Amino acid sequence: MLVVQEMSRVKGSSASDFEMATQKLWQQAQPYGVVPGWFFEISHGTGPSYRVVSGLRFPDWGVWDTFNRALLFGELAPAGEELDRYRHDSDSSLLEVVSEMGAPPSEAEAAASIWIAQTGTGSEEPATAAVRGPYLVMRAVFGGGDPGATTTLRREAAADVLDLLLDRNAPAGGHAVGGRTHTWILRPVAWSPLR
Repeated sequence: MLVVQEMSRVKGSSASDFEMATQKLWQQAQPYGVVPGWFFEISHGTGPSYRVVSGLRFPDWGVWDTFNRALLFGELAPAGEELDRYRHDSDSSLLEVVSEMGAPPSEAEAAASIWIAQTGTGSEEPATAAVRGPYLVMRAVFGGGDPGATTTLRREAAADVLDLLLDRNAPAGGHAVGGRTHTWILRPVAWSPLR
């Protein structure tokens, strides 16, 4: 499984237009075999204002290639251009899913979800054995940073997020990496497939 994760700097006055354009592109991409993954607003991290992290999932390289051709030169190009009108810029990464665990959240859990994305540039695997909730571990294939960097996306309890922000004990399942890490606190929008 492959993931294209994109971090977009959205024009502040166009935030709702950007969401609608994303939904439109995703809907048009589904017949190609593309699976919508997530749409998060960055709540805390590097330059959080009007930044969005989105993910699209691809079952294999063939689907990824077909989607890219349609987006660059084919029938998805107008939807991609519309999306670009509502953002200043974006940074994309192609990631390979290494490990995944999850169960659909209850309504109360989904409403109170706080997600953490941690990316490490070291060579060791993130420790996922102690993670309590849904998580996704992805390794960078290309784009958006160091090749081989590992990103863990996981849901956390509010108290663990507070500990992380206050630099107390890191929550279970944090990165065990030899290099630097960066962390984003993410808030899913109501229509995000991953909530």
